[in-house]
Amino acid sequence: MELEEESIRSEDLTTERLNDWGLCRDNCYNERQESLDICSIDWHRVIDQYCERVGTDFDCWAEPVNAITNVAFLVAALWAYFAARKYNHLDLLSGLLCANVALIGIGSFLFHTHATVLTQLADIAPIATMILLYFMALLIRAYELRLSRALAVAVAIMLVSGVVMFALKDSLDDVTNVGYIAALLLILGNAVVLMRRNHELAWWLWPAVSIFAVSIMLRMLDEPLCCCNPLGTHFLWHLLNAILFGVLMTGYILHCQPNRRCSTK
Repeated sequence: MELEEESIRSEDLTTERLNDWGLCRDNCYNERQESLDICSIDWHRVIDQYCERVGTDFDCWAEPVNAITNVAFLVAALWAYFAARKYNHLDLLSGLLCANVALIGIGSFLFHTHATVLTQLADIAPIATMILLYFMALLIRAYELRLSRALAVAVAIMLVSGVVMFALKDSLDDVTNVGYIAALLLILGNAVVLMRRNHELAWWLWPAVSIFAVSIMLRMLDEPLCCCNPLGTHFLWHLLNAILFGVLMTGYILHCQPNRRCSTK
């Protein structure tokens, strides 16, 4: 009798879990379907995406460490700007890159203080623009392509990355990691090619690859380690990325002058 009751309870528990799983699956499917319709997006919906934030209340300082560490991007932007002025290498491209690094810090600060769908866009867009601009700068200076061809190649690569991210959106919790891994591979590929061409810039891209790889890993570990570390690891993503941009910009400024191609050994 006891075995029968226990068996019935077990079956009921299994059924309840299956129903919960089915409900969760349906909700996730509905959210994904709604995300495809831009008109149905609630741009002011509060997002609880990182370990440091607790709850979905509209609290500007729910992520203080994640917010404050964005100052590092402003420091990196100023560092690059004054370095470009010091070496008289401040041109349109280097100026845009410096401004873009600052925008990354501003956009990320807005997202971590006002975590909504709209500010999330302000957080992601400057990063995508930075990847596009830096790669275009390398195509123009290192690979000696004209502006139109450099733009076409850069946009094509970004579109391919976008298609891959869209294809994987249903199988990953955070599809943006795919875009960051693609950017990592892009830096790695340029490091290999530029080293074969004996460009000094390659020696700046190699440490950038290492820094970015660790940074992506820490971003991915934010939630898994949340139980052990209430602050999470996302703030380290900010600090390492600021160092990353400092390295990339310094290498570009020193070895890709405005009126010359990237210097060789």
